[in-house]
Amino acid sequence: MRKMIARPGRLRPVRLMLASFTAFMLVCGAARGQDAYSPDDAPPPRETDYTLSISKVFVQPGNEVSVMVLFAQKSGTAPVKKLRARFPFPGKVLSYLRMEDAYLSRRVKLQMKAAGGQAAGDEQMLEINFEMPAGGDAAFPSGQIATLFFKVADPAPDQVIRINPEAWIDDQPILPDSPQAQVEYGLVKITQEPVVVGCFFFTH
Repeated sequence: MRKMIARPGRLRPVRLMLASFTAFMLVCGAARGQDAYSPDDAPPPRETDYTLSISKVFVQPGNEVSVMVLFAQKSGTAPVKKLRARFPFPGKVLSYLRMEDAYLSRRVKLQMKAAGGQAAGDEQMLEINFEMPAGGDAAFPSGQIATLFFKVADPAPDQVIRINPEAWIDDQPILPDSPQAQVEYGLVKITQEPVVVGCFFFTH
């Protein structure tokens, strides 16, 4: 990957749209019987050139849950060609089903694949890869680039599963203290009780 040097610059409009969309999801909840989950221990956001984010959701045992994969970069930064991430998850609680692309990914013909495997103990490992097609001049998309689908075991006790990937941009690792890039972890909160979230936009 080209050396990433922090430069002043405004976020792309799509980054602002992503922030608005995330706020909307936090207020109104997500589809497929789940809702966005905002934990109290979430760290304050950092301003970096590149950000890989995994969404925070909740789900009841026995249901399918969808977890969004999002990426954002500032304008004026070095173009991204490849993004790779991997993370462990408890195999007795979550079963990986599939990965689906998103509108922004299809628009630029982003190539993607996911591969699951065994990790330590009862944990499973999921690796996801995204790569821009060779010879094209389109930019790596900023916004939602994919959705991961899991099935939750039934029964399953109340718990919060953290999805905290290791990630690489153009084969260079995103280090925890990097001033240029960051990974925002995701959460899957499993709860026995359905939570009904009213939508501010439609009730006020």
